[in-house]
Amino acid sequence: MRNVRGFTLVELMVTVVVAAILLAIAIPNFAVMLRKNRAATDISSLTTTVAYARSEAVARNRNVCITPKTNGGAWKDGWQVRIEAAGGNCTGSLLREFPASQASAALTVKRAGAGISSFAFTAGGYRSGDEVVISYFAESSCDPNTGRILTVYGTGRLNIAACVGS
Repeated sequence: MRNVRGFTLVELMVTVVVAAILLAIAIPNFAVMLRKNRAATDISSLTTTVAYARSEAVARNRNVCITPKTNGGAWKDGWQVRIEAAGGNCTGSLLREFPASQASAALTVKRAGAGISSFAFTAGGYRSGDEVVISYFAESSCDPNTGRILTVYGTGRLNIAACVGS
C-alpha cells in the first residue's frame, strides 16, 4: 500500500461547499453590521458636536452655535461650531468643523416642528427657546436599529432615543 499525502477531490469539494454556505450567511450580516457601525459613528459625531458646543459656550462665556457647513446648506453635508457674532447670527469665529454623515443618511434639525439653519447655547450652557430635535435616519427612513432622535432640551441636556415608526 502506497502512503499518499494530501486531500482527495471529494474532500476539497466538501470544503468549498461549506465555505460557500458560510459566506452566503455571513455577507448579508456583514452589510447590516457596516450600516449599524456607520450610523453609530454619525450619531457619536452629532453627540460630540452638541457636547463640544455647550462646553465651549461655558468655557468662553459666550454664545456658541451649531450650523451646517455651508450657509443655507444641508445638515447631512457636515456641520460646524462657531462663536455667535454680534446681532445673534452664526458667522463668528469657526471653532470646529465636523464631516458629512454617510451618503444615504437623512438628517434633519427642527425646533417647534420647523426646520432650522442653526441653534445656539448661551454662555451658561443653556439652550434658549424651544428644544431642538435632531433626527438621524441611516437609510432615509426610520429603522430602530440605526435611526436615532437626539433632543437638546433648554437646559442643554441631550437625550438620545431610537426612532419609532416609519
